[in-house]
Amino acid sequence: MRNHRKVVLLFALLFLSVLFLILSPSPLEAKDQPNFLGDQVCKECHEDLYELYKPTAHGKQGPGCEGCHGPGQGHVEGQGDTSKIFAFTAVSPVKGSQACLKCHRKQEKQNDYKRSTHGTQGLACYTCHAPHAPGKLVKLLRKDQPLLCYDCHKEVKAEFILPVRHRVPEGVVKCSDCHNPHTRLTRALLTSQNRERICAKCHRDKTGPFIYEHPASLFEGCMSCHVPHGSVNRHLLTQQDVRLLCLSCHSNSQNPANPRPLSPAFHTGALFTQTGAGFGRPCTDCHVAIHGSNSTLRFFR
Repeated sequence: MRNHRKVVLLFALLFLSVLFLILSPSPLEAKDQPNFLGDQVCKECHEDLYELYKPTAHGKQGPGCEGCHGPGQGHVEGQGDTSKIFAFTAVSPVKGSQACLKCHRKQEKQNDYKRSTHGTQGLACYTCHAPHAPGKLVKLLRKDQPLLCYDCHKEVKAEFILPVRHRVPEGVVKCSDCHNPHTRLTRALLTSQNRERICAKCHRDKTGPFIYEHPASLFEGCMSCHVPHGSVNRHLLTQQDVRLLCLSCHSNSQNPANPRPLSPAFHTGALFTQTGAGFGRPCTDCHVAIHGSNSTLRFFR
C-alpha cells in the first residue's frame, strides 16, 4: 500500500515537471520578452505627460504608464520607437478602446458601448477622454460639457443659440442629463427608452398622472408639440401659432390618436374667429391645463 502511494506521488511529480517545461519559455524566448521598467523611467523622456497624469484618477489608482502602453523596455532600447510599445495613435479606435475596456469592464457590461451609436461610428474612448488630462476635468474629459459634445454635434450647438432653449450653454442643464454617451438603448443615446421619463425629471408637474389625460401627451409624447434643444417659438413649441399646432390633431378630419375634433358649438362664434385683428383667440386662453387636468375633460383648469 505504501509502495503504491510512492508510485502515484512519483508520477504526479513527473507530470508537473513535464508540464512546467512545456509552459515555460525557452531562454531565447524569455530574453525576447520586454520588461516593465516603471513610471520613473517613462518620466525621463515624458516629464510633461507624467506631471499631467500623476494627479489624475489614473495616476493615483491606475496601472501606471505601462499598464496601458505595455512593457517599455523595447521602446527605451529603440530610442523611442513607437512600434515597440502600444501607441494609441497608431492603432484603430476599436483596438484602442479594447485596451481601455480591460479595466473598465463594468461600465462596458452596463452600457455595451461597442454597439452604441458612438461605438459603431468609430469613436474611441479617448476621442472624449484623455488619460493624461488635468485632474480638474471631470472623468478625464478632454473638455467640459457642452463644449466637448459641440466638437461633433455642431447642428445641436446651433440649436442652443436660438432664443428659447434649454439652458445648456449656461451650465444649468448638461447634455448628460438627457443623453448617455455610452449606451445602446436608443440611437439618440438617451438615458431612457421612455423620452417622457427624461422630461419628467425636471417637468414633473406636466407629466401627471392626471384624471383627464391629454392624449397628445400620453400617447405621442412631449415631442409631438415641443423640440428638445432650442426654438424660435415660446415654450420650445414646434410651431409659432398655438392654434395651428392644436389643429394638427383637432381638425374636422379626426386624428386616430385623438378622436375629438373641434366642437362647432363653441368654436364658430365671433369671439373665436374675429377677435385679435381677425386672427382669433389662442386655444390656450381657455384650455389652460393643456398637459392634463384633474378637474375638467376640456382642460379649462
